[in-house]
Amino acid sequence: MTSILLLCTALAYAAGAIMFAQQTMSMTTLPKPLKSGILYCFIFFALGSHGYILNAELFHPREADLSMVNIANLLSWCMVLVLLVVGKMLGNLTLLPVTLGFSALCALLMLLPPGTQPVIGSLAAGSILHIVLSLTAYGCVVVALMYAYQMRFIHKKLKSKALALSGLPPLLHVETWVYRLIGLGSILLAFALFSGFATSESMFTQQHAHKTVLSLIALIVFFTALILHKRIGLSTKHLTTLTAIGVILLTIGYFGSRFVREFLL
Repeated sequence: MTSILLLCTALAYAAGAIMFAQQTMSMTTLPKPLKSGILYCFIFFALGSHGYILNAELFHPREADLSMVNIANLLSWCMVLVLLVVGKMLGNLTLLPVTLGFSALCALLMLLPPGTQPVIGSLAAGSILHIVLSLTAYGCVVVALMYAYQMRFIHKKLKSKALALSGLPPLLHVETWVYRLIGLGSILLAFALFSGFATSESMFTQQHAHKTVLSLIALIVFFTALILHKRIGLSTKHLTTLTAIGVILLTIGYFGSRFVREFLL
């Protein structure tokens, strides 16, 4: 039953990605309300079924499967949700098909037999809060990085006086949301670290020390970007670079050791 639901989830994500990509690339006609309604039905079905499966896999109090594939699926779910909410507020959902496609791939990976034994652990309420805050923060800064690259693209088009900017939002509007997402992600990351220190004694053990240190450095990088923007302003190039550095540090911290342990060893 779970396999069938996972397959339907992946197909719904893929259908949403294809339909949204076609709608985005179609500049001559406005999307029909019926087509948009079907599109969002696919997306919300995928989010609901994916969330249901992840809740059963990850947050079972005694047998929580904390494998890298499951964590990546939770991350993809958070990214779709964040991008959907922010994109609607921004009026810019052009990056949504990429995230939907990534989520479809992650859902399909859950159908494959694990290469190693599942990483089973028991989760207390504090641990669940720490995981959710950490991955939501990561989702926010990854979406911020995606918008930062889009901002650089718009900036280059404006500098070259290109006229083909239909369908893209104003540069300052995107910049505002990039900093909002970095700020929100930084706050969530700070709370995630605080909850980890408050509820766990293993933050600086050999297994988790690298993740803690890299997360703290990433937090400093994000706060540095926000402070520099407030004091002197940042170019799109420097903003994208700092955001990318922070995301890379978090990626290594969250998934580096898991990838080595679960796939290479």
